Amino acid sequence: MTSFQLIALHESLYKTKPSLNIFTPGRVNLIGEHIDYNGGLVMPFAITKGTYVTASARSDKTINCFSKNFESLGVISFNIDDYQKANNWADFVKGAVFELGKLGISLPYGLDLTFLGTIPTSSGLSSSASLEVSIFNIFKDIYNLDLTDEKIALLSQAIEHDYIGVNCGIMDQFIISCAKDDSVMLLNCANLEHSYSNFELGDYVILIMNSCKKRDLAASKYNERLAECMKALEIVKKYYDVKDLCSISVVDLIKIKDKFDDEVIYKRALHCVSEIARVKDCYNALNDNDLVTVGKLLNQSHESLKENYEVSCKELDLLVDTARSINSCLGARMTGAGFGGCAIAIINKDDVDSAISKINE
Repeated sequence: MTSFQLIALHESLYKTKPSLNIFTPGRVNLIGEHIDYNGGLVMPFAITKGTYVTASARSDKTINCFSKNFESLGVISFNIDDYQKANNWADFVKGAVFELGKLGISLPYGLDLTFLGTIPTSSGLSSSASLEVSIFNIFKDIYNLDLTDEKIALLSQAIEHDYIGVNCGIMDQFIISCAKDDSVMLLNCANLEHSYSNFELGDYVILIMNSCKKRDLAASKYNERLAECMKALEIVKKYYDVKDLCSISVVDLIKIKDKFDDEVIYKRALHCVSEIARVKDCYNALNDNDLVTVGKLLNQSHESLKENYEVSCKELDLLVDTARSINSCLGARMTGAGFGGCAIAIINKDDVDSAISKINE
């Protein structure tokens, strides 16, 4: 379905032409996994798959939502002042209204909304963050709200925390809201300082591989990993004056290894501090156009996510191993929260078709 077809669908559903039609991207994180909520550095970039939304204003206080991705649910309607969860995808729209209400922003009238997501659900490419940011962008334009891109990112994260119940970091929402074309972002999740670097791969491409194993972040061990990192931070704070786990080096952590009674908690911390080092090395390698080093760092990242953080799975490992078996592959790793979803690989563009064939098999 194209954006033109989505506009036609909107007209068919609501008997009115949309006054607004926008696209919001998804994202891939090149490296820096599971450290955004530990104050770490990450290197995400936007992709061309994402969320299309059409919108038209109403004269009452009803918000109507229809998603082509969940068309069996039909049009879901609610009053602007009704914050009770519906336990379906429209809770993201309700959550956005809820967060604006906390700021004292009352929406003056309702909307008719039509959504189309081209990101596979539960793929680890941030379909939910793309949806959240798209909703706030619609609200910003329709209601003429004074919202910066950074504010939209923070409000989108707040939906996850306060309404959906996932204690996610800021990376997904921030890159989706603040991305630039043909660029990778270096984002400090502790203070939101960020910079952009040209993302030129020459003869290579990033291949995104979907395991098709679905996972629900709220029902997964995502929050458990967050709790484990908080336990690690409590131990680290006894010996170092830091605010977050990613503020110490691997050498610093090794010095206090014997202070960890639980090896699992130590392994979680080891992933975080070693991943920070890999992000820094990767950023320097990209600036030096050293893709071989970038690939090696991706490989190391996956091994740490698999062994130390334990968020990979047999499906992701199979994708990564298969990609690495291709001669021109410089490196591969899982991306996103894990437990399913996607992996990425750096492969020569001349080998993409054969790589896809081998991976599909």
